[in-house]
Amino acid sequence: MSQTDRSGRLSVIRYRLSTQTGSQHEALVALIELLARDSVSNRKSETSRVTLQPTTPSHAEPVTVLEAFEGPSHLVLQSDTEVEYAIEGVPFLHPEELELNQHPEQWIQHEDSIGQYVEVPQSGGDSGYGVTIAELAERLSDTTVSVDHTGISIPQANVKHSAWVNLNAALADASCLYKYPTGEPWNFILPATDSEVNQEIEQFVLGRRPRFELVFDSVAESPVVQFALRTDLSQEDVESLFPRPYGFSPNGLEGIFRIVSVVHPGQASQSRSICISVRGRWTGEPVNGS
Repeated sequence: MSQTDRSGRLSVIRYRLSTQTGSQHEALVALIELLARDSVSNRKSETSRVTLQPTTPSHAEPVTVLEAFEGPSHLVLQSDTEVEYAIEGVPFLHPEELELNQHPEQWIQHEDSIGQYVEVPQSGGDSGYGVTIAELAERLSDTTVSVDHTGISIPQANVKHSAWVNLNAALADASCLYKYPTGEPWNFILPATDSEVNQEIEQFVLGRRPRFELVFDSVAESPVVQFALRTDLSQEDVESLFPRPYGFSPNGLEGIFRIVSVVHPGQASQSRSICISVRGRWTGEPVNGS
């Protein structure tokens, strides 16, 4: 983990998404327009940025920002004293050059009864499958959309466990960081006020969103960005809109969310995912920095 000597309250989760090509810019605009349908969004007239501002409780932070960036995509966890928290060795967390081995001209287009999807050939001979952000937004055009949480899955193979522990200890001091109730390394940062960060959250009110999820992933080979969207669709509706091979539900979680693999220009070898929440509510226990 790297950070400056000063500490402070975590104030911004900032996704800087590359727009170095025209197709990357189109993908970002489609994502921003989708997230801007959320009642907590504040896009104004901009097409290259959207801010998701928690409304419950009042003055809660961190806010979540998606914005265009002329360099490689990266994520910044930023405090009100300009401290930036990061983990060394994870390309998506730093503005370093990524080895891009897949491009739209290499995608294989398919179509099913719902719409179009994409096959992305992999270096090992297998293929990944996904939909574009524009296609996903089109399939959700007739439902309400709100952002339950955003997040990133960090491959355990890329990062030492000590760096993961140090990052979580620092974030626990700067925010309301909670462990997932069943003990998996899926930690959540909840929007909170200054007093709640200094003490603890006493009331887990509805609408405390968007949260931020930080996952130490034993399966992923490259960082996976998450946008967990809550809709008014039924489980059956979501499964019909996003069938295999580009949609799936983890065992035991079928009634809570479905994962949709999303492809976009300039991605690395692994498709990043969007989680669509069907129903369910999460609570947790405080992280004590250990």
